[in-house]
Amino acid sequence: MGRSSSAAHKLFLVGFMGCGKTTLGRLAAARLGGRFFDLDERIVAAAGRPIRDIFQLEGEAGFRRRESDLLRRLCAEEQRDRRWSVIALGGGAFASPENRACIAQSGCSLWLDVPFEVLAARVARDGSRPLWSSLEDARSRYQLRRSDYAQADIHLAVGNATPQEAASRIIRALAAWHFAHKSLDRSPADDA
Repeated sequence: MGRSSSAAHKLFLVGFMGCGKTTLGRLAAARLGGRFFDLDERIVAAAGRPIRDIFQLEGEAGFRRRESDLLRRLCAEEQRDRRWSVIALGGGAFASPENRACIAQSGCSLWLDVPFEVLAARVARDGSRPLWSSLEDARSRYQLRRSDYAQADIHLAVGNATPQEAASRIIRALAAWHFAHKSLDRSPADDA
């Protein structure tokens, strides 16, 4: 598949806002004995301001540049200690063909597929998403991005699964992907 030797231990979680990438990423990384990175949290730390402010000051294009630059650095990072890195991407990161290519060369991508109605209920409680201006706009964005998300290595429908159930399913799916690709020294299920 053309994946680099560092690809063996990077899992990129993709999906629409509110699908649980951060929550499930933390759980999966802990079960794998690895490290967790939230791309949005890293962007906020580097910029010194919240995402909403970045969008207001730099627009979506400025935010996406920051996102792609940081993602390229994470993709290029070598892992000599062989620990897993689980990286939660922002909802729009996987929509970029360049980002998808970087991820494909660096690790395994997993789409956390959640029905729009479930996402809408979660995000409505949140209130902090700059690209969730209206329900109609969010539904349109969701429909547009699904074809991008469908390009992930693994498609995992999680719906209303509890975080613990969903994290277990992530580990099992990753183990199956590993077995199919034989690209790792050991199965992620061995680490769980």
